[in-house]
Amino acid sequence: MSLHAVANDLWLVEGPLVDFHGFPYPTRSVIVRLPGGALWIWSPVHLTEGLRREVEALGTIAHLVSPNKLHHLSLSDWHAAYPDAKLWGLPSTLARRRDLAFAGVLGGTPRKTGPG
Repeated sequence: MSLHAVANDLWLVEGPLVDFHGFPYPTRSVIVRLPGGALWIWSPVHLTEGLRREVEALGTIAHLVSPNKLHHLSLSDWHAAYPDAKLWGLPSTLARRRDLAFAGVLGGTPRKTGPG
């Protein structure tokens, strides 16, 4: 596994196959460098030492996002490695992963920020 630059401040990581109801299911993460330099990681894949070094070279991991019921599989490892990162997930993920302290719940309506 290694980072593949997609655009400025945007990377893709192809993770290992996982078993999903008896079928091999590919995993991947998206990493975004936010305007302040912090990293937002969507669907963290299996964390290896090599991947950890590559990601840490990009910046500080600030957000770990589990966007659906399957994408929590490596969340514990990432949170153990980056305990200051905020965890985000769906209500179903929060219910399934009561062992993790989530910063917030993802919903269907984005929060309004900024003026107006």
